[in-house]
Amino acid sequence: MIVDYKMRILPQSSRETKTEFFGKRGWSFHSVLVYTKNMEQNQLDIQIFDHWSNDTRQDAWFTASSLHTVIETMNPKPKWITIMSDNGMHYHCSELMLIIGHWKEWYNIIPRKWIFLEAGEAKTAIDSHHAQVHSTILSP
Repeated sequence: MIVDYKMRILPQSSRETKTEFFGKRGWSFHSVLVYTKNMEQNQLDIQIFDHWSNDTRQDAWFTASSLHTVIETMNPKPKWITIMSDNGMHYHCSELMLIIGHWKEWYNIIPRKWIFLEAGEAKTAIDSHHAQVHSTILSP
């Protein structure tokens, strides 16, 4: 799984200054990109799950809720999961790690590893997805 937040979706303009950006409200947009391998067909399956909130806070609880929805939707459920994300406080916090510590008990899924990428240092496929969604929303 690759997880990421789009900072804010602002419907007014995609070319705002930082001052304009931080002075406004918007929507939180959290995406989960899931790569699974179909062992019978030896194929890679890719799904994207988008979650929206009119609250711009990005916290462990919204993140956990988003991940819960994805796991409950997956069929069949994987035996294990590796997660990649940036190093944001909403991912790199004790609350979320405690929740994920229960995944084996709740979902019968072993969280093998969480890879934290440095912010701004690594772009993933999810960044391209966010750019496409953002341009679609702002299209006239």
